[in-house]
Amino acid sequence: MRAMDPTCYARRMRRCTGPSVTTAGHSRLRAALPVHWQRIRSEANSLRFVFWGLYCTSRWQSLLRNTSDEGSEVTVTYSHGGYLMHRKVKIILNPMADMGNAWRVARDLRSITEQHGGVDWSGTVYPGHAIELAKQAGEQGYDMVIAMGGDGTVHEVVNGLMKVPGGKRPILGVVPVGSGNDFAHSIGVPKNSSEALLRALDGTPSAIDLGLMTDSDGRREYFDNTLGIGFGAIVTIRSHQLPLLRGFLMYLTAVIQTIIVDHNPITMQIETDTEKWEQKIIYLILCNGPREGGGFLVAPEAQIDDGILHYAMITDVSRPMMFRIVPEVMKGTHGRFKQVKMGTCKKFTITSDRPLYIHADGEIFTGPGTDLRKVSFEIVPNALKVVRG
Repeated sequence: MRAMDPTCYARRMRRCTGPSVTTAGHSRLRAALPVHWQRIRSEANSLRFVFWGLYCTSRWQSLLRNTSDEGSEVTVTYSHGGYLMHRKVKIILNPMADMGNAWRVARDLRSITEQHGGVDWSGTVYPGHAIELAKQAGEQGYDMVIAMGGDGTVHEVVNGLMKVPGGKRPILGVVPVGSGNDFAHSIGVPKNSSEALLRALDGTPSAIDLGLMTDSDGRREYFDNTLGIGFGAIVTIRSHQLPLLRGFLMYLTAVIQTIIVDHNPITMQIETDTEKWEQKIIYLILCNGPREGGGFLVAPEAQIDDGILHYAMITDVSRPMMFRIVPEVMKGTHGRFKQVKMGTCKKFTITSDRPLYIHADGEIFTGPGTDLRKVSFEIVPNALKVVRG
């Protein structure tokens, strides 16, 4: 494969279906959706995706040069000198992150990678691709993998790295280029892309915890920041349908829509390593980090390396009460309400009276049309080495 400029990630755009091209759970969700739901969504979004694809393709094609005629992965290698002579580094870029602006970020960061040398770039072109690329990087002997994209890209890279045996597992670096960038916030990575890349390349790694989800069918998936059940998963689905909004405003709009349209409590039997109870719940979130949705402090005391899972749940409350609680979640003071239960645990199991909708780091794990009713979670201490801010 011929060497290429790091801005050349948009090849084969006909395989990309929209801004969330690396979303791990989207393919599962689409397969599970009822036919009528798929049709409604398809008709509503078809024109948007067509124009989005045409725009991004035209912009990226103007930057492409020396392209290879074969293969779906585009790679650029700099192999001369620099600090990274002692590290073999792979950067995995989601070119559709931040509404397709990630390619500009990659272009602007070219000088930094040239100065450091020894950096290989790969661009994702379909959902789940970052998982494959991260796993391959570990198998190929890379010392570090840098995820350049949003929380979904980081989630996929983390799950790919966790498929690599511990002794060969690369270090994780993060350059936040997404809507929420909550994991980057949790590990103190600078918002500025250049500063974040320099920190990843020159920083010292330290171990962080991960959450691990196992469903009743034995499927396992890691989450690095938060995992939401019920309300939070519906908010995530709705946020993916708001292409004109970005960041915190996008998630806040989805929250308001969900309170109005999907205010349905779920009866859950809950068991942790210290207690067991049954309750009707509107909102449940398990947290490794403190924040989700670009600014909702759902577990303000959570730390990425404290060896425990934090949880927050809102019981069966009215819509007006939900609108009272949401502003407090933004400030991290929602625990003062008696309808909010917060706690910590190392293991957490849920059994539900109806199918559960689940998101992991903003990636849909189960949604409409699925029938998962029991799922377990646990904390995995010191699971992954990460360069923090």
